[in-house]
Amino acid sequence: MVNTSTKINTQFGPPVVFTDLSFELFLQDGFSELEVSSVVTTLEFANRIGSSIQFEWKFVSDRSGLIHGRSGMSVRAKACVFDQNLPDQLIVVGGDKVNTEAWSPRVREMQRTKKPVAFFSDAATAYIRSSSASEQRLTTHWQDVKLLCELGYYPELTTKYVEQSRGILTSAGGNYTTELTLGMIAAYLSAKELANLSALLIVKTVRDGRGEQPKGPGYLTNAFSPSICRAIRCMEENISPPFSVLEIAEVVGMSVRQLERQFAEAFNTSPGRFYRRVRVERAHLLVTESEMKLIDVAVAAGFSSISSLTSAFVAEYGMPPKKLRGVQAISLDLSAEKTIEQQ
Repeated sequence: MVNTSTKINTQFGPPVVFTDLSFELFLQDGFSELEVSSVVTTLEFANRIGSSIQFEWKFVSDRSGLIHGRSGMSVRAKACVFDQNLPDQLIVVGGDKVNTEAWSPRVREMQRTKKPVAFFSDAATAYIRSSSASEQRLTTHWQDVKLLCELGYYPELTTKYVEQSRGILTSAGGNYTTELTLGMIAAYLSAKELANLSALLIVKTVRDGRGEQPKGPGYLTNAFSPSICRAIRCMEENISPPFSVLEIAEVVGMSVRQLERQFAEAFNTSPGRFYRRVRVERAHLLVTESEMKLIDVAVAAGFSSISSLTSAFVAEYGMPPKKLRGVQAISLDLSAEKTIEQQ
C-alpha cells in the first residue's frame, strides 16, 4: 500500500483532509515528450476535479539541470540520491538514450521499500534487457518486443499494453500513457471522479491494459480495406523466411493481380516492394538497436545475404547498414561528450 501525506484545509467551511500522492518522473536526454506531457497533464487535470487526493510530481535525473527531449522540449530536473526522498510512485520515461546505470540504484531502493515502479516504452525495453527478470510477465512497445525476441529468450514477454509483476509495471508507453496514468490513479478516485477526469481529457474509452497492442499498419483496420490489412499482417508476421507474393495472395483469398491492384491504389507500389520495405525496416531496427552481425541481421530480416540486405538498405535509407552503424556510434560519442561538458 502506498504511504501518503495528509493536509487539512480549514480556509473555507468545515475542515477537508487532502491526501498527497507523489510521483517522480525520471528523465534522460532524448526523453519522450509525449509520455511526460501525458503523465503531467493527467495528474494536473486530476487535481482540478476536486478530489480529496492531490497528486504531486517532480522531474529527476542522475544530474541536475536541463534535460532535453527528443524533439526539442527541455525540462529542469533535480539530481536524485538513490535512497533519499523516495516518491510514492517512480516512473522511468522512455527515450532515445536510456542509460540503465543512471536509474538502477533508485529502482532497487524503491523495490526494497515495496514502492511501485513503472517503465515506459524504451525504458521498459532497457529494463528487460538489463535485468534477470526473463521469467516475469513483461511488455514494452510491440516493435521492441520483436527486437528482444531476436536477441534473447523471454518466455513471458507479451505485446499487451501493460504488464505488472513483483511491483514492476512495464508498458508500451507512447500514446497509451494517458490511459495508463488514469489506471495508476484510478484506485484513489471515485467512479464519478474518474468519469469526470476522463471527460476532461476527452478519453472516450479507456483501453484495457490486458488488450493487445496494434502491431503495425496491418492492425489499423479503420485505415485500410480488410484484404489489405490481412496482407500486411501476413507480411509483418512472416519476415523470415518471407512468403512469396503468390502465397500472400492465397492467404488473403485473392489473385496476385487483384492484390497488386489494391496495393497500387492504397500505396502506389507493388506488394513485393511494400514487403521488402517491411523487412528493411526490421533490419534497420536490428542494425541500430543491437550488435547482431550483419549476416544474422540479413537472415532475421529475410534476406539471403549481406549484399542483398545492403542493396535494399541503400535503396531505402541512402547508406549501407555498416555505415549507418558507424554514423550512429559517432553520434552517441558526441552526445556523451556533450553530457560530460554540461556536468
